[in-house]
Amino acid sequence: FILHIGGSLVSKQYQLWRKRRDDIPQVTIHPGQRGVDGFFHCHHRLSANPANILHQLDWHSNPRRDMLDLMTQVQTTMKIALDQAKDQTFHLIRALSEELATDHGLFLSNSTPVRDFDSFATGTTGASTGTNRGASGIDGIISTAAGWTTGRQKPGVLVVGDQALWHDFSGLIQVAGLNTKMFVLLLNN
Repeated sequence: FILHIGGSLVSKQYQLWRKRRDDIPQVTIHPGQRGVDGFFHCHHRLSANPANILHQLDWHSNPRRDMLDLMTQVQTTMKIALDQAKDQTFHLIRALSEELATDHGLFLSNSTPVRDFDSFATGTTGASTGTNRGASGIDGIISTAAGWTTGRQKPGVLVVGDQALWHDFSGLIQVAGLNTKMFVLLLNN
């Protein structure tokens, strides 16, 4: 069986292989409440902190204790590396994922922001999350986020890169004319 720990895998080669080998049972451990398997390969899902689950497994009867130690070491090393990262994007992503109020919405621009959140977000605040892929990829992100936030009738945060902002710059004028509370976090990526 496959033990999938954490967020979605985006490797095309893995997804193609997984599609051919759907007969292999998959167990996914992920701390969030929402699904992480857009390809429907998961047979069983545990909504829990992966480290807690792995520490509770009976590794004494299994000779693969070194695997748990290695995974714990990798997780600790990654946390230290991200804490020391000079790129403030990682810190912003982690803070948003841990601190955003549940009644707020989080709208992620496609491309880098949505990939960064998938890779580096550590919290599960329960905030509603939206995203959109425009016809050319990044067009219309600000306008879509404004409509999504207005429709929810609750405050929202848009995380957008500089190129996506440029491709929908007039959307900022639209936001200014709406009776909505939307904070735009611009990543210079």
